Amino acid sequence: MSMARAGLGPGRRPLEVASKFSEILLKDEHIRHRVISIVGFGSLTRPSDFLKELSDIDVLVIVDRQSKGLESQIRCLASFLDYFISPVVLSRSEFFSMLEVGDPGALLMLGGTPFYDKGAFSRARKAGFKPTRQTVKTSIDHAFRALSIALNDYFSGLDLYESINCAYHCARHALRAVIVKETGAMPMSDREVIQGTAKHPKLQKLYHEILRARRGFKKLVKGYHETGAHIPTKALRDEIGKLLLKAEQVAVNSSELCFGNRPSDILELLNSAKRKFESFKIIGVFWEESSWALVIEYRGKIKQLCVNHP
Repeated sequence: MSMARAGLGPGRRPLEVASKFSEILLKDEHIRHRVISIVGFGSLTRPSDFLKELSDIDVLVIVDRQSKGLESQIRCLASFLDYFISPVVLSRSEFFSMLEVGDPGALLMLGGTPFYDKGAFSRARKAGFKPTRQTVKTSIDHAFRALSIALNDYFSGLDLYESINCAYHCARHALRAVIVKETGAMPMSDREVIQGTAKHPKLQKLYHEILRARRGFKKLVKGYHETGAHIPTKALRDEIGKLLLKAEQVAVNSSELCFGNRPSDILELLNSAKRKFESFKIIGVFWEESSWALVIEYRGKIKQLCVNHP
């Protein structure tokens, strides 16, 4: 079953937790002289979007130069805390390179709250980096990769919280791509995403439904049956499964709006497999080059099925 995340605890706000983590990093004699900026970003800066037990506490740590040892130290300190802190460690050159190509994650980081800054982060803000064509492409790719994680967590039953959260991220990534494509602006909050999809009421409605379902995540998890998730005739029919299919619908339609092509969908692949094999067990899925591949166990053997080549 699902592995629950550590909660924030009574009276603890995500920004306070991120600020405390910043203090811990700067007190470490092996880390502090390497750090250039520490920034809290993502939903922790938007209380209306932050959902305890599901949302990560995202912290950007800009360092003088990248090294695996330094990143491991920072992640190790994060793991000692009783909160789900997700540090992103980048060198100054990596951060600016990402901004220049329009990496959506880096652009969203610019909307964060700095706790410590030697000037790199403030210079990045003043530089006026904007979304690019690559922002749209990468956002759509992130959407399907998030959905891939959501589906595999669903089929395995190992982390249902993450499955629900990744379904939400899938839809948000996809709709951000549409808004950037149409307006050239990167929406930050859920409210901005909803406002930016006014021209697409069906997508807007789906996003509202995904947000409501995410807030009721405990009910979704309670209705999950791990055995049924492996059986083709029962898979994706519970409430978590329905949420995943709504997220996929948003991603598929968004991809079509952005690029004019409609990617394959997971139900198409499942139905194709059901027509070919009388009985099998779903192991997992993965997304590659605009199509899904399904991994199944059939008569004791592992098979991989693609939409166009079952």
